[in-house]
Amino acid sequence: MNKGLMLSLVLFATSIQSYAIESVNHYEMALRAYSEQKTEEAFIHLKNALQTDPSHLPSKLLLAKVYFDNGLIDAAEKEMEDALKLGADINLVLPILGNSLILQKKVDELLTYEDQYYNLSDEGKFEWHLLRGQAYIIQQDSERAAFEFKEAHQLFPNDSRANNTLATLYIRTDFLEQANTLITQALAANSNDEKAWLLAGELALKQADNQQALKSFEQAHALSPEDPKILRSLTMQYLTMELFDKASITNQQVIKQSPQDPTANLIKAWLLTKDGKQEEAKLVLAEISQHLSLLDPEKMLYERNTTMLQGIAELMQGNLKNSQALLLKHIEQSSGDPNALLLLVKTYIETGEQSKALALLEDKKRTVVKNANLGIILIQLYFQEDNLFRAEQTLQDLKSNFPENPEMELIQARLYLLKDQPEMALNAINSIKVASPNLSHQLLKAKILLKNREPEQAAKISTQLLEQYPDNVDVMNLQAAVLLTSEEFDASKKLLDTILKRAPDNISAIFNQSLIAEHQGDLEQAKKELQKIINKIPNHRQSLLKMSELAVKSGDLKQAKTLINKLLAYFPDNTAAKQKLIALYMMERNWPDALMEISRLIQNDRLNPALLIQQANIYAQMRRFDSASSNYRLVYELWIDSPNQLLQLATQQVKSRDYQGATKSLNKVLELEPDSINAKLALARLALTEGKIKQSEDILASLPANKRQTSDYFELKGDIAIANKTLPKAVTDYLHSIKLNNLQQSAFSKLYLLTVKGIGYQDFIEISENTLNDNPDFYSCRKLLADAYLNHQDWKNAEKHYSQLLNVKQFSHSSVILNNLAYIYSQTDLTKAYKTAMEGLENGGNKNPSLLDTLGWILVKQDKLNDGLNYLRQAYVLDSKNPETRYHLAYTLVKLDRISEAKDHLAIAVKSNRYPEYQDAINLLKQLD
Repeated sequence: MNKGLMLSLVLFATSIQSYAIESVNHYEMALRAYSEQKTEEAFIHLKNALQTDPSHLPSKLLLAKVYFDNGLIDAAEKEMEDALKLGADINLVLPILGNSLILQKKVDELLTYEDQYYNLSDEGKFEWHLLRGQAYIIQQDSERAAFEFKEAHQLFPNDSRANNTLATLYIRTDFLEQANTLITQALAANSNDEKAWLLAGELALKQADNQQALKSFEQAHALSPEDPKILRSLTMQYLTMELFDKASITNQQVIKQSPQDPTANLIKAWLLTKDGKQEEAKLVLAEISQHLSLLDPEKMLYERNTTMLQGIAELMQGNLKNSQALLLKHIEQSSGDPNALLLLVKTYIETGEQSKALALLEDKKRTVVKNANLGIILIQLYFQEDNLFRAEQTLQDLKSNFPENPEMELIQARLYLLKDQPEMALNAINSIKVASPNLSHQLLKAKILLKNREPEQAAKISTQLLEQYPDNVDVMNLQAAVLLTSEEFDASKKLLDTILKRAPDNISAIFNQSLIAEHQGDLEQAKKELQKIINKIPNHRQSLLKMSELAVKSGDLKQAKTLINKLLAYFPDNTAAKQKLIALYMMERNWPDALMEISRLIQNDRLNPALLIQQANIYAQMRRFDSASSNYRLVYELWIDSPNQLLQLATQQVKSRDYQGATKSLNKVLELEPDSINAKLALARLALTEGKIKQSEDILASLPANKRQTSDYFELKGDIAIANKTLPKAVTDYLHSIKLNNLQQSAFSKLYLLTVKGIGYQDFIEISENTLNDNPDFYSCRKLLADAYLNHQDWKNAEKHYSQLLNVKQFSHSSVILNNLAYIYSQTDLTKAYKTAMEGLENGGNKNPSLLDTLGWILVKQDKLNDGLNYLRQAYVLDSKNPETRYHLAYTLVKLDRISEAKDHLAIAVKSNRYPEYQDAINLLKQLD
């Protein structure tokens, strides 16, 4: 190595170590603060660590947790996505990232990680099943959700922590019976389990049993008086039940633990305001603002909640204009905080400023459609203007994001009604399952019944509502409409006059007045009433439609056409779908919207095989395999006479796990082409995939002798031997496959995996060396050969082949190969090993967990414990499943006298014996015990 390169490496290593020391120090302090629930302190250390080293993965992961714990879901998502791009281990990223996506209803983004399932540890798989179950709930598929939760439970059936996690999720997703079972079992096993009592309280809240919730929270508090989550839950329950004195006591305990906690101090301010102590409340809020400005000058942790808190305080005191100004400022600063948006919109509506509310919501549309409450308010404002086109667009967005929300079907029913589709409206509202429909629900149902010419049923509802709400204008309008339908015009007009005296601009009352005039034959008066509405709302659909009807009655067909064209301009036909839009949705993996649009296309082209397969692929991506199979059955009938197309169909069916359908397709191919080797091999592979080993063997045995001498045939035989656990036979078959095609990469890989299990090592070495003699550029084979030598501690030959790969351009800076060489050198020369590892680090190895582990371990062996710990931690966050890294971490932590954390890593390290230091890990754990 020349002097210049040596100097560069030294300088690089020095700078890396300098930054590493500063970053790791801040991280370790942040970790300690976080464990002590000192969120703000942890946040400061983490920001300092990342300022020093923006790619310090342990800090990014912990920062994401801090954001998530503080409700900054999108910030947590961003940090975790950045961590993944930097190479963080999916097992460490998934819990926070997955839950962030679920909370934001980003199901499609979540499902993009489906292909990582087999890279997950058992704990990661447990988390994935929980996340996928929640995704199914969002997609209104409770049966599959229950299956996923059951799968999670079977991974850790007797682990109390896992069961509590699952119970929490059951409560959140309304699987209350299952939650109750787990909680009951937990308390039966340990009646002093405070976490189970906390869950019991949360379950009681879901069941609207406030007394039982209070009892459970108080029991949890008695068992663990200092637990912050229990204290917060108990405080909120006291507030709910208006036990303000008790709420003040427990809230003060929260403040004692976390003096600057914004929520706790806001509760304190609210309690002070309730007691008439506005000045003290303002002082509390001022103290919060001052603390946040000093502690968090860039407003990154609390997202400018200082302004938000002040806005809420002004609202509490009835200062609406001041509140609006503060909330608007906060919204602009925080890129559309949905909570602040909701508060501000409500204040606008309360002060009669609907136009401001509408403009604000439209300006923040991307935020609005991700929040059910905001979206519903926006649609209601569109309804007031009768802008059905935009209302429908917004509703489609909301239904995609909140498919399980019954309020969406209520809005859909109202939209159908406004679009003159009363039967669909009635079906929609009848599909809503609620124990006791609220006023708006009953009003809408009565209106729909009137449209469906069921006045008697509507009258029953209106009479009952009028008794309950005698002064409600909407109820009075409903009763007037019922009377009008029954042709009781005088009674109806009298009621409408009463309404218009109270509310002269009431649109419904004016419209009903026009209907009465029409029924009485006074078309000009009817038009005058409608014109009043159109003057106020030019695109009022019902009025324009009724005006066109009146124009027809008056014989003015030209005017009627003008009015209809005006209607079409406002409300164009939006049922047609666009294939390019579907393709875009699929590129974005936006499966729900893609499915929605392609389903509309298929309605107009039901026998298009390409569309049906495309829809089936979307179904499969959404794990709706039954729906995919249904499509494939139809395509099968369309392609029943085409062997090539049926082979194509079978491939798609296997990908979608429609094994029965794939079998049928392949059998049909053989019926059309009895000698199709491709179909027979595909059938044999399919049988093996389904675990039907004997059937797979029989299919291969049925092949003519002259069709068996192919590499694919013998590779499949090797796969069958693996399934039969006759590993020596598998070695023979894979060798035969390679001899027929010595570039059969998959057969080489499978043979190598057998050497890892201690089978066929010499055979693999021999055929690989021979293959490389003939094909020296078969680099993937050389890499497998070097790995095999390394695994068997043949350092000399391993070094030889790794070194040859370094001479190839595409591998010349491979951190993987440099890591393996560093590991080899570490057996005899730690200095050379360190230099090689650092070279790997310089060439992108900061994302290679094995290299970081090797480098860290080398430093530990050199007694540079803190430096080694830094690299070992980085290795861990990239690959938490590696037991060797866990052992190395534990060993180092023991040396640093951090026994408790060391034990946690050792507990995992001893679960696998597939690494050289396994016995060392066992001995160390025994020593610590």
